[in-house]
Amino acid sequence: MTLNVLSKTKDDTMKNQSFAKLEEILPNHLANLFQTAKHLDAKVLWTVSVLSIDDFYVQLAREISAGLLRVSADDESRLELVNSDISKE
Repeated sequence: MTLNVLSKTKDDTMKNQSFAKLEEILPNHLANLFQTAKHLDAKVLWTVSVLSIDDFYVQLAREISAGLLRVSADDESRLELVNSDISKE
């Protein structure tokens, strides 16, 4: 499985953003951002995650390993919520 769903180049709009730290977020942080959507573009998810690109990949790998998210079989740039009944802890 490939986790390289985003280009790691820094987007100018993200340069001055303050990012959350991994130790400050819930274990299902990315899954919680889906709300009512079943699929999200990876770049959109990264943008709303308020994580740096490196921390986003770490968290994405954690949530995929935990079975919360998966890369879409139809489009590797899209992520899917595995279980829509995720607790909002």
